[in-house]
Amino acid sequence: MKNHYKLFLNSENAIVKRGTKGQDCEFSLNIGNTEDYDKAFCFVRVSYFAIKKTGYTANSSILIKLSNPVMNTYFSNAISSGSNQNLVNQNFIAVISTGSTSFTYSDTNFDNNYVKVGNILNGNINITLCDIDGDLLADAKSDEYFLMLDLYFDDC
Repeated sequence: MKNHYKLFLNSENAIVKRGTKGQDCEFSLNIGNTEDYDKAFCFVRVSYFAIKKTGYTANSSILIKLSNPVMNTYFSNAISSGSNQNLVNQNFIAVISTGSTSFTYSDTNFDNNYVKVGNILNGNINITLCDIDGDLLADAKSDEYFLMLDLYFDDC
């Protein structure tokens, strides 16, 4: 049997917000004494995301990054002098399309799958909104957001 959790996070309620619009938010997800508290890893996915925004070009994306280690997730990086690696390990857990001109939300066209991450239910985590280059989402283009995380723990 797998233990499933649903976490509804509102950036307005973050314990720490970095950036003028809270593009990098810290949440306390310490749920205390549960059988899953001491497990090293869990599986998480973004099942819902909404942000009121303006200024995005159509067919762009928002990348959602987690502070905990994300297994087997890579991001393409420009090759520069001193580095010959085009793929770098990153902690992105979701990609959200910005096809609308006034509001961005997740839908069935961009179904984000579960990824294996370090246990997020035993302390603080940071959730960061990034642009398609992996940089912090620009202040002028962001607002408070709502995020639903689905997570589960394996039996073992």
